[in-house]
Amino acid sequence: MSLVTLQYQDLLDGKDLSAEIYRAYGPTGLGALTIAGIPRFAELRKDLLHLAYTLAHLPQEKLAKLEDPESLWNVGWSHGKEKLGAYADFAKGSFYANPLYDALAEKEVQKAYPSLHPNNRWPSADLPELEPAFKALGRVMYDAAVLVAKQIDAVVHRALPTYKANALHRELAKTHRVKGRLLYYYPTESEAEGTQQSFSIAQTDRRQRSRVTELVIVPESSFSSLL
Repeated sequence: MSLVTLQYQDLLDGKDLSAEIYRAYGPTGLGALTIAGIPRFAELRKDLLHLAYTLAHLPQEKLAKLEDPESLWNVGWSHGKEKLGAYADFAKGSFYANPLYDALAEKEVQKAYPSLHPNNRWPSADLPELEPAFKALGRVMYDAAVLVAKQIDAVVHRALPTYKANALHRELAKTHRVKGRLLYYYPTESEAEGTQQSFSIAQTDRRQRSRVTELVIVPESSFSSLL
């Protein structure tokens, strides 16, 4: 069992990648794949991920302005709001935003259903470069996922003729409900703390398709000049 890698150009060209998709998502697959050759991806990833430290170390009063408790922290900044059992997760900070749309509904609807239709919260004054970097990488990852969805549809339809052709692709292509998450993992101060909060490295996503970039590990001293 190995991780399957698709070439981005093959996805753009509409090449039949059924065999690769089946190896990735079939009964013996890992349920995941990687995509190589996405133009500017490394640059966009670096631009965004290197902002995570600066964001996580903004003054607490400024981070508080980015919190949105009415949406149950589905947008903006979240730290220590997630729990596993009795433990609050302070090991990481999360910044959530929709990289495609800043607002999903009219004000009246958003007010009535704040957790379903939250508006983005950007640190425009304190970290203005975050918004364009977040949106640029999010758009590229979304577009790649839409292409993969079309390949998945072909495999499923071939195995199950009653499956509606291009069902997943249509849903992803038309959806406005896209969620991006920028994570920052705080260094643990002791072995005991790391053990207590070890659950924070596990993520459970309830989405049609999740896209994840490779993490960046940088010594904290490298960022001292940013503060």
